[in-house]
Amino acid sequence: MLEIYDRVIPSKSIPTLIALLLLVAAIYGFSSLFDALRTRILARVASLLDQFLCQRVFAVIIGASLRTRIEGDALKPAHELDQIRNFLSSPGPAALFDLPWMPIYLFICYLMHPMIGWLAIGSVLLLIFLTLMTDLFTRSRMQESSRHLAERNRFGESAHANSEVIAAMAMQEVTASRWLSAHTHYASQQRSAGDATSMLMSFSKNVRLMIQSGSLALGAYLVIIGDLTGGMIIAASILISRTLAPIEQVIANWRAMLAARQSWKHLQTVMQMFPQEQERTSLPPPCKSLALENVFVSPPASMHMMAVQNVNFRVNAGSVVGIIGPSASGKSSLVRAIASVWPLA
Repeated sequence: MLEIYDRVIPSKSIPTLIALLLLVAAIYGFSSLFDALRTRILARVASLLDQFLCQRVFAVIIGASLRTRIEGDALKPAHELDQIRNFLSSPGPAALFDLPWMPIYLFICYLMHPMIGWLAIGSVLLLIFLTLMTDLFTRSRMQESSRHLAERNRFGESAHANSEVIAAMAMQEVTASRWLSAHTHYASQQRSAGDATSMLMSFSKNVRLMIQSGSLALGAYLVIIGDLTGGMIIAASILISRTLAPIEQVIANWRAMLAARQSWKHLQTVMQMFPQEQERTSLPPPCKSLALENVFVSPPASMHMMAVQNVNFRVNAGSVVGIIGPSASGKSSLVRAIASVWPLA
């Protein structure tokens, strides 16, 4: 635009116009190619992360009930991994990668004219403030939305498991009312988070457009006083627009970023209970005798309560041993500990 306004129009040179058009077409062609490559790279990075965590997530799914009490959706870790993978392959990370280019654009704007540079810097600071406000207004709402979603799903699973009891006791209306209440709370929090994000996103978009128009007004003033040429007005407007575009993209993808971050934190928490298995010395299975000395066992969901206390016995191969006792005396708990299903206390 700078060359067209400052060279082509005054000289009325058609060959120069054609050369500039071909140059810009080639530049945009390379830009499209790089954008496509970046999208494909992000998709493959997301796939690699998914493959790296897939087995550990499955270990959490099949082993969580052996170490803690499961509440809500048992497949939640898999859903959270899907959410992280979908975010990594979305335009959200690309917007973060564009942020480091902002200082370069700001420097070029300052080279055009210090006033244009200060306008761009002020605009960046304003949009950063809007980004922080977006985080402030949406983080708690997203957390509340996730909590209400877990409560709704937990109640739905409980109602499904006890459907015969609900029907026999004619509790369908009461159960439906509680389900509707849980769903309404979840939908309300999700709508609140969406309203806050959309309002700030719309405001930031219009601020950027206003700043771009303001840059045209500032450029016109600098042309009037003789500090700029007419072509530099358009060039400055385009540069300021490119400077602010990454921040606007970050705000537009803020909900997805928050959801992915919450999913990652939750995955880290649950995977700490299931560290990667280290190589151990393989021991031969017991074939001559089985001995228990001072064995204590507690259920995974109630580590403070001992189901088995101070058990000692020895069984030789070929022997038959019966474990007898009243209900809830720890017979099954002891067998689970012997089979390494439950850890020893």
